[in-house]
Amino acid sequence: MKTVLPAMVLLIAIAATANAQVPIAGKGDTMRLDAARLPQPMKANYERMREKCTKCHSLERVLLPFQTGITPITMQPFDMDTVKSITFNMVRKSNGKNYPISKDEAKSLSALLKYLLDESVR
Repeated sequence: MKTVLPAMVLLIAIAATANAQVPIAGKGDTMRLDAARLPQPMKANYERMREKCTKCHSLERVLLPFQTGITPITMQPFDMDTVKSITFNMVRKSNGKNYPISKDEAKSLSALLKYLLDESVR
């Protein structure tokens, strides 16, 4: 009990402070970014994310790490290295499919993820 309580307090503190600046609306399958609160250059990147990323999974899977600070599948810390790795892996996985992600699209998706990550740590 002595070790559980401090761990729970730490977890709650991290969750409460994590990623409050990312304009996320909805929960579960309805989770999305509030595009009206994004800067103009990021709005087009968000539309590309909605178009490309939802071919394989929900936006919740993409946005949840900005709220929790960890990736939902691997449970790894969500940081810039993770953003780079995820972007690379999604481009690689999309090759040869009906929904390929080009290098230019990957750059705009990565720019949005990096912007959101920067916002989440403010």
